[in-house]
Amino acid sequence: MIATRRGGDWLSDLRQDVRYGARTLWRSPGFTVTSVLTLALGVGATTAIFSLVWAVLLAPLPYSQPDRLVRIWETTPRGGLRNVVSAGNVHDWHDRARSFESLAAHTFTNPVTLTGEGDAAVVREVSVQPGVFDVLGVPPALGRVFVPDDAVDGGVAIISDEVWRDRYGADPSVLDRRVVLNDVPYTIVGVMPRGFSFPDEGVEYWTPLTNTRLDPSNRTSHNYQVIARLAPGATLESARTEMSDLASRIAVEHPREMTGWSANVVPLQDDITRNVASLFWVLLGGVGVVLLTTCANIANLLLARAVGRAGEVALRGALGASRGRVLRQLLTESVLLTTLGAAGALLVAPVILRILVSAAPADIPLLGRAAIDARMLAFTGIAALSSALLFGLAP
Repeated sequence: MIATRRGGDWLSDLRQDVRYGARTLWRSPGFTVTSVLTLALGVGATTAIFSLVWAVLLAPLPYSQPDRLVRIWETTPRGGLRNVVSAGNVHDWHDRARSFESLAAHTFTNPVTLTGEGDAAVVREVSVQPGVFDVLGVPPALGRVFVPDDAVDGGVAIISDEVWRDRYGADPSVLDRRVVLNDVPYTIVGVMPRGFSFPDEGVEYWTPLTNTRLDPSNRTSHNYQVIARLAPGATLESARTEMSDLASRIAVEHPREMTGWSANVVPLQDDITRNVASLFWVLLGGVGVVLLTTCANIANLLLARAVGRAGEVALRGALGASRGRVLRQLLTESVLLTTLGAAGALLVAPVILRILVSAAPADIPLLGRAAIDARMLAFTGIAALSSALLFGLAP
């Protein structure tokens, strides 16, 4: 009975604190509006920036077991660590390396002219070895991916989900339709799932990288990028060691073309984000400073307000309120402010995010994944609650 009564007293006190805090904030509209707007902008901006950092640097790549994916570059005699790969090395690496479950090459993303489907249009296309989709571990949403025979015959294409929906109205009979890319006819054999893109954002068409183009005798033209999936039991370090040894053997076999050349194995996600990682970490640190500044500003407002409320606090103490009871009342008011500010942040964050994404350079990778989702809502709540504790304890 005692525990029940104490629990009831605690809940009753909390209800009183909430009602009293709401009345107090209502009686000070200038202070309340200023604090809520300041908090909404600070937490909203922090949430928007964190969503960008999450999408680009922290979220796993949208492929199967992305931590097992690597990119393999050639290293040059002059010390370059990321040189595109010759066709001869692509074949040797595929046939002789044992650290990889699968390995395949692809070209860079190319703008090509689409004809035969209404007005001519420039679209984004990549030529890939049939094994690329196996390396990534992503099956098609419709139809099939490339098979080894496609590298011999060519003439087929896979389209993105966006093209399927926008150009073909999500028509399941799109398979076997004909398209013409740079005056070369292709038959559509597959549609990739929604959200899939490789190797860059916005790729619309994939075509087979034919054996004719990928000539195994060619070691002087360096044109291709290579991705691979680590074999079970293989590690990044063991793969690097094996590829270095293999490159040395290839250099002995082809001294004229390959002396001084080697290979560099890097995690795919690190490779994709290598040019922007430092920028985004700095950006996240900067917005953290903004949030701390927001808390400091609200704390100053609360401190100034506390001076005017000194008589009220003294009167409550004289009437028997403990120091802890007064502290709880002040924290309750801070939580109410935080709740209003967090609600405002949920309105502000998507707007800030859209502005940042639209203003960002088009070549920033993975930026299209940024969104205010459940994870970002949880981050908003944590940021708002932390802010409440920081500025609420100051008075």
